[in-house]
Amino acid sequence: MMMPIDAAWSVIKAVAGQPLFPIARHEKLPHEPGLQPGSSAAFASPLSYYGRKGWLVPQMREDFEPFRDTHSFHDVLGGSGQAIMGVNPTHGSWNDPDKPLSNFIRHLKRGLTIPDFGPNTKENFYKLVNRYNHAMATDPTSREAAQLYWALNKRGRMGAMEHNLQGQFNTPWGGPRPQYERAFDLTPIKRPMQKWKIQSKDFRDVMRGLDDDAFAYLDPPYPTRHGRYGRGGFGDELQRDVRDVALAHPGPVMVSNYATPEMLDLYEDDFDIETIDRGARANLMAGAHGRKVGGTPQEMIATRIDE
Repeated sequence: MMMPIDAAWSVIKAVAGQPLFPIARHEKLPHEPGLQPGSSAAFASPLSYYGRKGWLVPQMREDFEPFRDTHSFHDVLGGSGQAIMGVNPTHGSWNDPDKPLSNFIRHLKRGLTIPDFGPNTKENFYKLVNRYNHAMATDPTSREAAQLYWALNKRGRMGAMEHNLQGQFNTPWGGPRPQYERAFDLTPIKRPMQKWKIQSKDFRDVMRGLDDDAFAYLDPPYPTRHGRYGRGGFGDELQRDVRDVALAHPGPVMVSNYATPEMLDLYEDDFDIETIDRGARANLMAGAHGRKVGGTPQEMIATRIDE
């Protein structure tokens, strides 16, 4: 039975606001909502990732629900995985070209526990950074690299997870967070993930491989964020490429981005567009880059969906 949208969102908010599955409290796999085999209930990503889309999950679930029995769901620029974890399709895929992130997601699918990495002090944080950089240089697909990735994500500033061109982690410490000074068990998340393919490809290659029975979701980096895509940036040309591959896709497709005038102009001729208030929390993170209603930037949802 499908979980109502408001109930699904309640699950996401309840889980996302807390550290997931402390080992001390769960000796066996917990019966968390959305983690039982066959359930379509939403669940939260364990990452506090920059720009994560948990707050858009109710809209995604509503748009995908008519296709749940007939289509797979593909999180083409997957980031934290909140989109696919929130939709929780029977079949689908997660893709992101970021190699450290994709290594973490692959180990999450296999079943991942996080050891106690000690006090969350500035000194210990940078010791973990050095340990992580060594792991990425010597064995970037290792379990240890995945565990350290999660630890730095929870202890670094705003979940930015920035790496320089040499592949070294360079996000600063995010301040004291004593709730992460213990071991965690993320293995329950592997249950629903067994249904999904994990990839680390260029988004254009992924989109070219999808048929009309694939529901595609693309969430490119915001146009005002100067992050990297692969070893380059994500400039205007790649934003247009996102639009082009979404337009060429033969099945249902959804794209989200800031509702800037430029983004709206890019999609308005060929897509149905909805703008959604991002709220006070998003306003603090985003600044004054999107269109605003009452001082709050908005998100653009561009879709081509025919039931």
